[in-house]
Amino acid sequence: MTAKKKLIKTKDATKTAKTLNRGKTLEETVKDDFLKQDIGLSVVESQTIKEKIIKGCKFPFRATIDYILSNNSILECKTKEINDTTISIERWKSIKEGAIPFDNYIQCQAQMWLHEKETCNIHIAGVNKEHQILDSKTFVIGIDTKIIRAITASLVWFSAEFEKGSMKSELPTEPIFFMKPDTALVKGNSDVYLPDFSEEIHFECELVVKIDKAGKFIQKEFAKNYYSEISLGLVLS
Repeated sequence: MTAKKKLIKTKDATKTAKTLNRGKTLEETVKDDFLKQDIGLSVVESQTIKEKIIKGCKFPFRATIDYILSNNSILECKTKEINDTTISIERWKSIKEGAIPFDNYIQCQAQMWLHEKETCNIHIAGVNKEHQILDSKTFVIGIDTKIIRAITASLVWFSAEFEKGSMKSELPTEPIFFMKPDTALVKGNSDVYLPDFSEEIHFECELVVKIDKAGKFIQKEFAKNYYSEISLGLVLS
């Protein structure tokens, strides 16, 4: 399914430009925070886009990286809001102790594979509501071949999903889970801004679960203690 841009409510161009500019400024601020570590690196390229055709996939896989550094590694700038809630505090504590957010890890694996880079620096800044940096943590990761195989297999599967007639895919026997960062959530009935460079927007209806307690290796009988709400969500990609 494809959603046309005119179906999405947008605000005036000035407000949109201000929103995008704020996001760009925050990204640059996180980049500057990384460079303050004085590790002898500098930025040589920014906002690099590359795409690749995968065998068995009918559409190209495209990814944009924030920055390429002087040692030919990638720098990805991320933010996590730190507030007074227990889940926010526990989440940031786990990051400081070395737990890489899974969505950031997967994204950077795909970027390294696509851009043919061996190393990625994930610099995560903990910010307040005013987007001021309170703390930060840098992760340096290499290529994970198991993750890359999973990503390419998923792309081929999705290609088969969208292909009409010539390719068929079997329905999965178990639910498929998608991990989304909290920044992907549209809050307060806000407008949705579609990027100008996008020629095609897909939408799907998904079952959304609000997880509001940190944990790992949760046994099935205790799973109900880790989420508080279930709803339907419209996913745009």
